[in-house]
Amino acid sequence: KLHLHTWDGAHNQINDTWNGLNGALFQTTLLAETSTGATQAEAKFLRAYFSYIMCDLFGQVQHRPATAAVADLPSVYTRSEAIDVIITELESIVGTLPVYTQALRGKATKEAAQFLLAKCYLNKAVFKQDPANPAGPYTFAAADMNKVITLCDAVSANANLSIATNYWDNFVWQNGTKSTENIFVR
Repeated sequence: KLHLHTWDGAHNQINDTWNGLNGALFQTTLLAETSTGATQAEAKFLRAYFSYIMCDLFGQVQHRPATAAVADLPSVYTRSEAIDVIITELESIVGTLPVYTQALRGKATKEAAQFLLAKCYLNKAVFKQDPANPAGPYTFAAADMNKVITLCDAVSANANLSIATNYWDNFVWQNGTKSTENIFVR
């Protein structure tokens, strides 16, 4: 069903993905709202990351305060609302995250946030598209595309990152030591 694109809301892998991502959103919201300093910035990055995936896969993002009662239903951001919230969250923390080094490749870093922001601006026109006409045409604002360039230039300015000489090093089992371009991996 997945390969044929004939799944529905009852498909176990779709449900598992939905539940897993919403669980991650809850956990990162809990940390973002109850911690301070570096932990809070990292939690906000992760919340933006999971929100982006939810927005991309499902076209909506659930949200509610971590202090809400268990029985309270979450509010739902549309794609258009979600991309604005994600961009605002990332822009608020990008300057507080540590600069990427090899030792921090599995952590939220300034470069990871800049790259995610670049993805947001690159896809903003699609996420802002009227849901009644999802196939476009899309209007990509020059200001957004210029931000993509600026953010990618900032990432590539980090001397600890470079395009891998062997593209396949990004996907080998030991990519943690072989890849020079993977930014946020586990």
